[in-house]
Amino acid sequence: MQPLDEIETKLTFMDDLICTLNETVYRQQRQLDHLQNKFDYLAKQLKNLKEQQSESGDQPPPHY
Repeated sequence: MQPLDEIETKLTFMDDLICTLNETVYRQQRQLDHLQNKFDYLAKQLKNLKEQQSESGDQPPPHY
């Protein structure tokens, strides 16, 4: 019966490893989602700035 004990022990460790990996993947996905939201926000801000610059024309600053 010793081989069965070894298999049960390995299965227990594998189950724990799978749970740990699952938690890690979940945390990384949340972090990726957060970073994607930040990226989208910054891209919108950049687009708005470019639009404002094009609306104001290509006039040099008054000190020129």
